[in-house]
Amino acid sequence: MVGETFEVYEIDEYGSAWMEKVWTQPGGLRTHSLALASHEMEVV
Repeated sequence: MVGETFEVYEIDEYGSAWMEKVWTQPGGLRTHSLALASHEMEVV
């Protein structure tokens, strides 16, 4: 996920921004969600 751009879909009660990556693999879709603090990301 490093170097990619993601849309934030939620900011939780702790102020962490949640984003999700979706990709296709044999057998179906795969997803991964994670939360980042403001110092862990860059606004583009």
